[in-house]
Amino acid sequence: MRTLIKKGVKNTTIIIKLEKNISGIRTVKIKVSGDGSKIRVYTGATSLDLRLKKLLRRELVEGD
Repeated sequence: MRTLIKKGVKNTTIIIKLEKNISGIRTVKIKVSGDGSKIRVYTGATSLDLRLKKLLRRELVEGD
């Protein structure tokens, strides 16, 4: 697994490259706005996108 983080002026992009997994997804791209109010997740599988987005939003709100 490889991770690339790009910090932009307005948002942060996190790209995770996966080698092996059950779903066959190879790349997960996550975009988070500077203040954390907007999260976009791209995997190629809509149901997985929605579940990851929900998990990330919950972690940002309840996180340490």
